[in-house]
Amino acid sequence: PSIYDLPLVETTAGLRPASRDHAPVIGESGIGGLYYATGHYRHGILMTPVTVYRLIEEITEGTKSDLLRPFRPRRFDR
Repeated sequence: PSIYDLPLVETTAGLRPASRDHAPVIGESGIGGLYYATGHYRHGILMTPVTVYRLIEEITEGTKSDLLRPFRPRRFDR
């Protein structure tokens, strides 16, 4: 059968959040124990592995990766 003959069951919108400077927001927020990993926009699927592994190290071991420095939420405090 043609796709046009199928009933419409559901529609969704896949939103891709972006930050105001178009770079991801990754790291600890101003609230202890709350971490951000958002704002990847269309590069999320590519950046997810490095984001996850570096953020896990930061949370569990307390080490801060230099790779995540440009993406810290504190950059918006200026």
